[in-house]
Amino acid sequence: RMGETSTNVANVNMAQGLKIHVEDGCDLADPCDSNICPENSHCSDDWSTHTCICDPGFFGKECTDACQLNPCEHVSTCVRKPSSS
Repeated sequence: RMGETSTNVANVNMAQGLKIHVEDGCDLADPCDSNICPENSHCSDDWSTHTCICDPGFFGKECTDACQLNPCEHVSTCVRKPSSS
């Protein structure tokens, strides 16, 4: 109730929240379990939703390889370094 303080306060680790079964009907599936992110990315579980994060050197909604856009001039060749972003 408003104005009351509780001595039974619990700290909840949201990352562990998916592993705890509180009561029937309170389970929440991991949204990343369905492999919904495109190639060249990884899924970040944001509790009830997800975010796809592109690997370095890839960008956009479909995590496109930056070199596919042919960003180099004068007949140069694009080479993506493993650490590039």
